[in-house]
Amino acid sequence: MQHAKQCGEDETSEHIFFNCKAHIKNTQEIFNYTLIKCGHTTHTWNVKILNHLQIALIANLIAIIFEKIWHKRNKLIHDEIEIVIHRQQVIRELIKTQRAPWDRTQAVINKTLRIKSKQRPEEQNKLDSLISLKLLKFSRQWNSPLHAIALPKHLKKYNNSLSTLHK
Repeated sequence: MQHAKQCGEDETSEHIFFNCKAHIKNTQEIFNYTLIKCGHTTHTWNVKILNHLQIALIANLIAIIFEKIWHKRNKLIHDEIEIVIHRQQVIRELIKTQRAPWDRTQAVINKTLRIKSKQRPEEQNKLDSLISLKLLKFSRQWNSPLHAIALPKHLKKYNNSLSTLHK
């Protein structure tokens, strides 16, 4: 078994991502700071966080932190450069991951609005419900105070069951 260059411990996946004393305190701080900014409760950074992957925002946060830890490890091993993971980097990447689903949601809604304009009133009501549902689904998966989304004016009337949408 190979030893971790940062701390000399056995280099297992669990050790690298959850137990390495070289970065665990910084990782815990970044994870909880970001969770709080996203309006979620804090969690201890350990293997049990993988139970929260059903929430898209948290799953992406975990993936970003894993990638940063792995990049930090590889920089030390291959380039002998010690880097620090900064919470601003993690937050910037998390916001980027949120942008794509919002763009997809908007595209579906805009297509639905184009179809709606050619329908009878009863069909238009069904499409209005579909648009509200799409906004609600996006909000449940991605809504967080971390980054506010400016809801376009033409969509505000569909936002009856949501508080402010965040981006």
